[in-house]
Amino acid sequence: MAECCQTETDSRSKHLIRIGIAIGAGCIPCTKLLIDKAIASGCTKEEIELIYSIASDLQKVETFRKGVGDEVIERMKRPLEIAKETLK
Repeated sequence: MAECCQTETDSRSKHLIRIGIAIGAGCIPCTKLLIDKAIASGCTKEEIELIYSIASDLQKVETFRKGVGDEVIERMKRPLEIAKETLK
């Protein structure tokens, strides 16, 4: 196993990764809940905004769009809106 995979991922990173996965999966309630949990666990608004920005930008990448298809791109839209609203 690679050395990077042998260390534990810190709690903040885990929360941020979960948010990205929830957005990608299109899970609206998951996105809101995970953002709230991340904030309660000490993640900053700026860290969460970075995850939002990455997911939002990824939707616009041609290779990603072609690879996952329009259905996934559409499914990501509402969780991204929820993330933006939650971070206000």
